Amino acid sequence: METNLREEDYQGPFNSEVAENREVSSGEELSVAGNPMFRKVIRWLVYAAAFLVPLWFLPFSADVSEFNKQTLLFAAAGMGLVLYLVEIIKSGIVRYRPSKFYLLVFGLAAACAVSVIFSVNRTISLFGVAESRSVSLLSLLSLAVLFFLAMNVIEDRGRALKRILTVSLALAFIFGMLQIFGMFIFKGAFASRAFYTVGSLNALGILAAISLAFFSSYGSRGGNEEGDRSIFRHLNIFGYIGFVLALFLVILINWWPVWAVAFVSLLASTAFASAGDLGSFKAKRMRLFAIPMTIIVLGIFLMLVNFNWTSLKSKLPVEVAPSQKTSWKIALDSLKSKPLGHGAENFGVAYDKFKPASVANTIFYQVRFTDSVSEAANMVTEGGALAILAFLALLWFYGKELAEKVKNGFDGNAETGVVWAASIGLLAAFFLYPFGVTSMTVLFVLLILGLIPSLDLEQRERVINLENDAKYSFLGSLAFIIGLVSVMVAGYFTINNYIANTYIAKAQKAVDRNVAIEYYVESANNNPNDARTYRLLSQTVVAQLADDLKSGPKKDESRENYNARVQNEVASAVNIAIRATNVDPSDSRNWTNRGLIYENLLTLVGGADQAAVSTYNEALVRNPADPNTYLRIGNVYLAVADNIQRAISARQANLDFNAARRQIDDNLIKAGESYERAISIYNNFGQALYNLAVVYDRQNKIPDAIKQFEKLRAANPRDPSIAFQIGLLYYRNNQKDNAFTAWQQAVILFPNYSNARWYLSLVYEERGDLANALKQVEEIEKFNPDNEIVKQRLAQLHSGQRIIPPGKVLDQEPLNQ
Repeated sequence: METNLREEDYQGPFNSEVAENREVSSGEELSVAGNPMFRKVIRWLVYAAAFLVPLWFLPFSADVSEFNKQTLLFAAAGMGLVLYLVEIIKSGIVRYRPSKFYLLVFGLAAACAVSVIFSVNRTISLFGVAESRSVSLLSLLSLAVLFFLAMNVIEDRGRALKRILTVSLALAFIFGMLQIFGMFIFKGAFASRAFYTVGSLNALGILAAISLAFFSSYGSRGGNEEGDRSIFRHLNIFGYIGFVLALFLVILINWWPVWAVAFVSLLASTAFASAGDLGSFKAKRMRLFAIPMTIIVLGIFLMLVNFNWTSLKSKLPVEVAPSQKTSWKIALDSLKSKPLGHGAENFGVAYDKFKPASVANTIFYQVRFTDSVSEAANMVTEGGALAILAFLALLWFYGKELAEKVKNGFDGNAETGVVWAASIGLLAAFFLYPFGVTSMTVLFVLLILGLIPSLDLEQRERVINLENDAKYSFLGSLAFIIGLVSVMVAGYFTINNYIANTYIAKAQKAVDRNVAIEYYVESANNNPNDARTYRLLSQTVVAQLADDLKSGPKKDESRENYNARVQNEVASAVNIAIRATNVDPSDSRNWTNRGLIYENLLTLVGGADQAAVSTYNEALVRNPADPNTYLRIGNVYLAVADNIQRAISARQANLDFNAARRQIDDNLIKAGESYERAISIYNNFGQALYNLAVVYDRQNKIPDAIKQFEKLRAANPRDPSIAFQIGLLYYRNNQKDNAFTAWQQAVILFPNYSNARWYLSLVYEERGDLANALKQVEEIEKFNPDNEIVKQRLAQLHSGQRIIPPGKVLDQEPLNQ
């Protein structure tokens, strides 16, 4: 009996060369598609991220803007990735649109991952810190995942995504304009001209600059396009509104980097419009050129005349950053020191270590910059050689793709041309300004919008059937496990970090220090790797300790319990400060904070002076051009000398007075050396000059003390207290006329200065001029009507008695009022 065999009756492979990795056309999509609902949800997650990131902020966390944007990005990317992987497992099929940019985008994230390994602070490189989050590994991976998902789920050539980004940017500009004009929607800290949803005012200006090109297509359409039949066609009005507001912002800010970005974008859009046949655009080419050229001419004119809307701009915050020269010097020195970078978001550490000493002689001597002048300099400093190579590769393939687009006339799609023009402007901004999460997100969205149309035109995607080969099944299962576990782990830490951040916000708002301490402890428990929390907590504990020492035991509290409580606060402050340096030993601020804690405990803990000096020296290793640290070291030595002097004056038992005086001399010498080091870095460091004068005074080097005060007086000619102090020194140095003049100047600068008038009165009396002496005391009486000493002196002068013999003026104590 014969049996006719058919292919469908056979369950095994007919041929060992069955195709497992193949392309399908759009006609075959339905046969291989997974759950279309998953793709729709993923698509809306991409849309939500693109729309919300430029606008997103929340008041619950200490870092209200960048941290919340990063969390939003991760949430969208994480959920989208899980849905994509679930679809793969459920259908047994991997569907993706091939693009070489996947490798480039994830290559940037991989370079960041390597920098994390060699980072000076891995936690910061992983998650970022404070308002520095844009290039942390979590942010870059989230953006890379969203890029991949968007490239594979968007079906309408990106028209909906473009309109969503348009609306988001337009709303950000509207909110920014309201903030600029003081029309605040929100209360509290958000009711400020310094707050903008995209970051700073200049960041808003950069986005406005690229938007001039990005929005230009809305004023240049001819006819109805296929995408205009969607629900998004009603959003086109935001393109017109956004263009007008963007132009206003660029003109108002009138900053050359903003204009440079605008020029690059507009010139690129003009060039692309003329590059090929863009349908209806071709007939209106000269009209299209008119607006960009007009804006460029206007921008050049406004920069040349230095246009400044003073009445409005005077109310706006001034943003400062290191110069281009300083930023690139730090970047190159950092690259030599750590070829693989300091780690993402660790520019501040590199700045401390490599900043020029000349910075100390500027108004920024106490400023610690967490970003350089541009994102490019940040990348070199933080990412090192690998980040440079990854970025150059991205630029190379970006350029090749753009050249091909121009050659093909953007396939007749004018909107694609303006998208690429905007992306070129944002890449130019990469070399002119540091990026926040919003700018980085917009860059990725523009890249998606530039690439999506050509992928759709091909109407083909790659399909891998995981069920036809055990190898693919294993790899698919492994990818699902790795992806899901990665999202869960990152989500766990992100949630904990967010909870910790909210506790910091609560602590900073707390009025009661004990409540603040509880919140800081909760924050540290949820995120034990944030040194900032330990710094704030240790400072709060020390402040509470000072209050307790001042107020003494509580009602019904025994002395023993009080002493135990004080000792516990002392130990806690020290241990918490040590914890900060253990968590992040690379940050000079942690060592400075620890030294300050020791300094505050000089009279309570034996050996605190040595610990403070040692810790401050550790800070100097990490921040060698910091004059403040040398000042603090000098303060420790000066405080020790004063404490020993008080012990001598109190005639403490079992005290070797000769040894104690030698210790005083030794500490005064070291204090003077430290102050001199501080002054050598910062020539007009007023506090160091003052304290050095105090040291010379203690050493009875009055002429040297006078020299320091004369420097202070030259730098602060309108400070009455300096005039008063130098008057005392002049008198002690027998320069009585100079002392008299200095005190007169102090009174002129501050007529209510009772102490200056008091000594003027004494000098007049010393000179025998009782009438003028009486006038000074009568002026003092106006401000001190109930002071018995003043009343006694008035009575004495009214009686005509002279009791101050020559040379005895300084024997009289000042009023201290």
